[in-house]
Amino acid sequence: MDGLRSYKAVVAAVVLALVLLAPLLGQMAKAAAYPQPGTGIVYTKVVSVNGVVTFDFNITPAYQGAAAHIYLSANGLPNVYFGDVAITPAFSTTNVTAIVGNLSITLTDVVNFLNALKGNASTEDAASNGATLESVVYHNLTTQGWAFVYLKYSTSAPVQYGGTAPAIAAGPFMLAIGPSMNVTIKPVNNLSVAPLLCPPTSRWAFLNITGINAYASGVIGSTASNVANYNLTLLGSFVNSTVSTKPLTIAFISKLANHSQVFSSVELVNHTSTSMGINGTLSPTFAPPALTNSVHFSSGVVTSYFNISNFSLKVVYNKPITVVPANGTTYVEFFPNGTYVYGTTTGAKAAVSFYVVNYTLTNYGINPSTSEPYGLFTPSPAAGTLNIFPSFNVTSETLLWPARPTSLTQATC
Repeated sequence: MDGLRSYKAVVAAVVLALVLLAPLLGQMAKAAAYPQPGTGIVYTKVVSVNGVVTFDFNITPAYQGAAAHIYLSANGLPNVYFGDVAITPAFSTTNVTAIVGNLSITLTDVVNFLNALKGNASTEDAASNGATLESVVYHNLTTQGWAFVYLKYSTSAPVQYGGTAPAIAAGPFMLAIGPSMNVTIKPVNNLSVAPLLCPPTSRWAFLNITGINAYASGVIGSTASNVANYNLTLLGSFVNSTVSTKPLTIAFISKLANHSQVFSSVELVNHTSTSMGINGTLSPTFAPPALTNSVHFSSGVVTSYFNISNFSLKVVYNKPITVVPANGTTYVEFFPNGTYVYGTTTGAKAAVSFYVVNYTLTNYGINPSTSEPYGLFTPSPAAGTLNIFPSFNVTSETLLWPARPTSLTQATC
């Protein structure tokens, strides 16, 4: 019987996924209206590990408190139960009626959620006759790599099913814990001459982004062909000798303008129904990553590597949502880095506007068996090393370090 119920739930999830995919193949789905008091909305359709969820809770005085949390949950029931996990620190909602913004679902959040479901699913589902859906969600996450989940707002700690811990639920949305896209970085040109360790004057790279399944491909294909209705933000991070991890905007592409922290110019190119390309000219002011792990003197070539820990493609609706707290109250706004702020005024004067992240795809995911992260990159997925910059010839293979003379001579810039 439990197997049949799980099967029906999986079928229902697949059907719902297809329903959610339909708007992607046509026009941009419009953001939902502001929720009624005592309810919430999650505007995001899909979120991957380290992706962003946009939400909006309209709470009443009965739900205000000194120590509130937002939880990740397997169900939309009006209580928080064992298996639900907090994804925010405690925050006060005294005199607050609007709780809005964007939250990142981090690797730690996903690991905690999986562990909570694994430890509580059988008990909670038995007590609720399956209504808590924890076994189904755990099964879907660990076998197919995605499941439909909810956010909940509550001032209570989770209880066993049957207890009382009032919550406002919002959702569902798709949580994908495995990589949802594959990123390939190809150099467009090879420079003929460049001094060792000196950045050449111009470099070009092409990033090809494809979905790993029909759903992700549909998201990529639809957004790439409708840039007038979206802002596309491709984020990444690199590791070098001085900075352990540094987030970078690889390409921000919108109807009005394009922007990059890496390239002096970027453009969306070669997009198809399943993939998109980003073409970029490396900015001369961008410091190249360390070359210590990729110097090949014997071949006369130095290869500059961009050590990627995470690529994330955010699809942001081009119009913000404006929320006005109830008369005499204010708001709390959350940001992807986990911080939050309170409105300094009340009522109409406390209105807050925020952008909606509709989808977040990433090449980064978690192995549910080991709780270890992994990614999909080319050319070296095992090491997570991407050759984003073209190889260039060394002007001299002789190098002289002040501390230790050798037979080599250092090239100068």
